Amino acid sequence: MKIIILVVAITMVFLFGMTELEYYRESNLIELENKKNSITISNSTSSKVSSSSSSTITTITVSIDGEVNNPGTYTLDNHATIEQLIEKAGGLTDDADFDCINLYFSINEEYESIYIPKTNGDNKISINTANAETLDLLPGVGASLASKIIDYRETNGDFELLEQIKKVSGIGNSLFDKIKDFIRL
Repeated sequence: MKIIILVVAITMVFLFGMTELEYYRESNLIELENKKNSITISNSTSSKVSSSSSSTITTITVSIDGEVNNPGTYTLDNHATIEQLIEKAGGLTDDADFDCINLYFSINEEYESIYIPKTNGDNKISINTANAETLDLLPGVGASLASKIIDYRETNGDFELLEQIKKVSGIGNSLFDKIKDFIRL
């Protein structure tokens, strides 16, 4: 009888522990998703990484754009935090939305770029100033089309209306409808 009670007690402790573990995992996933929605993080299976040996990745290359003083591409230790990346980029501008940035978020080799939004909630990408990697974040816009947008802008000057982006080869009404809520001049 004592053995049965002991087995039942151990089973209950194990099940309770697993339930708590699942709750912990689920709440962390929700928290990560909420933070992920606040800043734009782009990842790719073909990210640019450097390593001293083929099995251990020691550094990563990540691009940062948006409300930082020196947008660009920086090399960091693998699993560096967003705070460390922001420091390398010269800090945040006065317009940066501090409330949506998890400074302790760990960046690994999966992440290629991070976009820091403005404080007024304007998370839109400027088609007049964004680099190719940032334009690539727009739905339906790949690296090739992002390059065409920049080429058009360099040849014809800044866009004066959002609709002018449809003059870029490859952007028609359908794609414009997909991206119009995500872009600004």
